[in-house]
Amino acid sequence: MGSQESFHNRLLMKHELRSYLASFDFEYALTAALNRDIGFDCARGKLRDWHAYLDRELLGPKWASAKAGKRSFFWAFPEHIKSNLHYHLLVKLSEDGLKAIFEDVASEIWSDVVPGGDLRIEAIWDAAGADHYATKAMHCPGALENYIVSTEFIRSH
Repeated sequence: MGSQESFHNRLLMKHELRSYLASFDFEYALTAALNRDIGFDCARGKLRDWHAYLDRELLGPKWASAKAGKRSFFWAFPEHIKSNLHYHLLVKLSEDGLKAIFEDVASEIWSDVVPGGDLRIEAIWDAAGADHYATKAMHCPGALENYIVSTEFIRSH
């Protein structure tokens, strides 16, 4: 496959992904900056740890045994893969009552998991705009192979 054809296919996949994301009703758009040069495996581990600590705060001590529908849910899309790797997340909570807790603890937990890292949180008011912004680099080589869906961190019961 030629590079032009490959680029075109990545653009098509990005478009289809955006259409699919529209069905989720995400509530928050986050930018998770690592502020250090780490690879995908380490970054994935940081997001996994952040997700676990976040759900512990949101759901209490039995968070790990909660069904997937009760856990926080996100898609994370990498950007600037070769330098300054960071992720754009689209987040959905299981209950409206968890929003205040999420807004209070999410950044602090990120700072604990990623010392020197930054987490910017914005409530979504324009779903299509948030989806477009989060996926803006998904046509770049390596991005489609390294996005993250939080359900991959949840063990089956």
